[in-house]
Amino acid sequence: MYLSVAGINITISLSNDERWGAFRKDFHGFMHNGDAAREDLRVQYRFEDVLSDIKETDYTWCCNGSSEGVPDVPYTYTWKVCIGEGEKEVVDIKYIEGHPFLQSVRMWIDPQNKRVDIAMVLLSDVNQPDLMVMPLFMLFLSRILWRFDAILIHSSAISDQGHGRLFTALSGTGKSTMAGIWERRGATIINDDMLIMRLHRPTNKTWVFNIPMPYYLDTQRSVCLDTVFFIRQCKRNEVGELKGAVNAMKLMSHTAHQTFQPEYLKVYLKLVADIARSVRFADCGFLPDERIVDEIHNAGL
Repeated sequence: MYLSVAGINITISLSNDERWGAFRKDFHGFMHNGDAAREDLRVQYRFEDVLSDIKETDYTWCCNGSSEGVPDVPYTYTWKVCIGEGEKEVVDIKYIEGHPFLQSVRMWIDPQNKRVDIAMVLLSDVNQPDLMVMPLFMLFLSRILWRFDAILIHSSAISDQGHGRLFTALSGTGKSTMAGIWERRGATIINDDMLIMRLHRPTNKTWVFNIPMPYYLDTQRSVCLDTVFFIRQCKRNEVGELKGAVNAMKLMSHTAHQTFQPEYLKVYLKLVADIARSVRFADCGFLPDERIVDEIHNAGL
C-alpha cells in the first residue's frame, strides 16, 4: 500500500500488530492498494513500550517547540527536531496532557536511503492508533516536502476553469470565506486550510495540492497555480498586482517549517524564491461577497 501526496508516492509499512485496526481510513482517498510505479519514500510504523530520551550531544543541531499557541488542538505536547551527520534527522514528540491514545512518538528520517521510521508509545487500552495525529503528520510533511521541491502553506486555493488561485493570510482573515465565494461561482475548492505548493522545474510551473485532513473525508485534487493573493479584510473590494522580491519573503511567512538551521534555511529560501518566480502575486482587500470574483477577473489575475 502507498500514500500519494502532491505526486509523492510514500509506501506505508506497518508492524504485524492487530492494534493497527482499520488504519486506511486515516488517509481516506489518498491511500492506494498495491505497489507504486515509483516509490519516492518508505515509511515504517511500529509500536514501542518506551522511548529513551534523546541525547542532543549526539546531534549537530536541535530545536524545540510545543502546542502553546496552536489553535483547536485539545491536548498539549512538546516536540524536538535534531539533525545529525548525513542529514539524518530525528523528531521527538511527547504528549503532556489530554491525548486519547498516545504517550509519545519518535520519527527517524534517513533521506539518503529514502526511509522514515516511526515508533509510537500507546496508552495501554488503545487499539486504533491514528497515523495523522497532530503534530506528527505536519512535522513529517515539513521535514520531507522541501526535498521534493515542495512547501506546506497555510492557505486556501481554488480551481477556476483550470486557473489556480491561492489565498493566504493570518488565521481569521477569510481564506475559507474566499474559497466558499469562488465555489458559489462554480470554482472547485482544492482545500480551504492547508496546501502543498510543488515546483515542477522542467516547466517552471507550480502546482497546488490538497493534503489528507483529519476532519473530513477527502479525495486528491490539484491545479496549476497562476496567482497568489495576500488577502485582507477591507471596506471595499480592491485588487492589484505585486512585483518584486519581497513577495518571496511574504510567501515564506505563511509556510510551515519548524527548523531554523542555517544550512537548511539557505536551501528552503532558494526553493521559496524559485516558486515565487513561477507565479504572479496580488494584494487583495475584499468584502465577503461575490463581487470580489468579478474584481479579480477584471484585473486579469
